[in-house]
Amino acid sequence: MHDIYCVIWVIKVKSVFNVKVTQFNKRYRLALCANAFNRFVLNYLKLIVAFLVFQFLIIQVKYLDLTVGEAIELTLNGTMADTISIITWFISIIIVVKAFKYCSKGENK
Repeated sequence: MHDIYCVIWVIKVKSVFNVKVTQFNKRYRLALCANAFNRFVLNYLKLIVAFLVFQFLIIQVKYLDLTVGEAIELTLNGTMADTISIITWFISIIIVVKAFKYCSKGENK
């Protein structure tokens, strides 16, 4: 899963170096890349926190009589874990694409 992020990131970083700017080319390109990477990291952290909160809400509602460790084991195995994994994967790809969307603006053609 992380290999996909690396490939998308490398493709978008390559497009950063094709951006037209009259002055401060390298500085501007580096700033574009840094901003895109920061946006990706912050949005991914928000996604992780949101899914943890969602998971803990389900634990509190559904597995109230179990200990915390047992409830986490139940939520990490099974259909709920698979569903959260697939949803996280798709949202992560969207986050990467949206984070680096400004890197390809103004390409030389």
